[in-house]
Amino acid sequence: MLSGPTSALRAPSCLQRPGRAATRRRDGAPRSAWCGSRVVQTALVASLGQRAVSRSRTRRCRRAPDFERFCDHLLGTWRGWSSPWLSPDSLAKGSGHGSFRCPWTRDDTKVTPIARNCAACAGVVQGCRDRDRHLDRDGRGFVFFDCGSWTLEEPTEVVTALQRRSQRQVLSCRFTSSGEVSELQWTLQEQLDEFRRGAPLDEMAPEPPAEVLQGTRRWLQEISSWKGSALQSTASGRSAVFVSTRLAWRSTASEELMKLWRGALEFDFPTAFLAVKHFADPSAGFWLLAGDVQSSTAKIIGRKYLLPDATRPDGPTLVSVALLDLSPEEQESKSAEGQRMMDRG
Repeated sequence: MLSGPTSALRAPSCLQRPGRAATRRRDGAPRSAWCGSRVVQTALVASLGQRAVSRSRTRRCRRAPDFERFCDHLLGTWRGWSSPWLSPDSLAKGSGHGSFRCPWTRDDTKVTPIARNCAACAGVVQGCRDRDRHLDRDGRGFVFFDCGSWTLEEPTEVVTALQRRSQRQVLSCRFTSSGEVSELQWTLQEQLDEFRRGAPLDEMAPEPPAEVLQGTRRWLQEISSWKGSALQSTASGRSAVFVSTRLAWRSTASEELMKLWRGALEFDFPTAFLAVKHFADPSAGFWLLAGDVQSSTAKIIGRKYLLPDATRPDGPTLVSVALLDLSPEEQESKSAEGQRMMDRG
């Protein structure tokens, strides 16, 4: 029970019974004051409960990626190199140490906006054209992020672009209806700015080595203890259409996802990887992962699929997408300490 001035409040006249005087409790306080106190108590408890619920929702829910921010990072001219379509045997875990020759192909592209085709929506950007692909903000299976990264499902392949400021790695793969990878492709590109548009390609984006090492790194294993932020969205219902602009996003623990992906079959490149994680229960589907790993940071985009069944006879169905930004634990602690020092200063 509340004490102090609150206990002396009188109940509104509508709460008192007509024609009867206010009775007293054992402690001598009028019953009308006791009723008023309970009304105030109920209001305060309800208010505190609403604040707690609001705070918990704030922790769980996250702002959806903004398409304008996405375009700000992505639009422009990109220069780089692409590998041919590679066999998984040359990159799979357990293939042994050594190297294989990779004939690189120059891959330059200009990412341009696509406006909506109606008079009422003049000037509104509906999508982007990137490497001959139409990235429609409302397209099925297309997911974008503020940093310029995106992932797209096409009829014959899945393409994921992992962007870090003016650099990105584009990882493509083709897989069977059972989730087995059949071919892979790796692209490295750098974005031009207004001061470097005339720079030779060799200075802007030097050609990667022709000899690509195999079996020397297992990126997903090496960064398994790294921590950071994780953003995930899951489609509601097994037959729901996965459209980026209709999704609700939430923060999740990066450690839980990294633990879930342990034991995935990896296909590793010098600074990137593709991986597939199947579960013992076929009804749980599989995760298809694309990762960009630098010296002290890593970015992973994961796509979860359900395998075909009677309700989904056409092929694997996308049901969830996650974005992870990771770094070594010691680096995170240093960053947190630096932020605390700045706050104290």
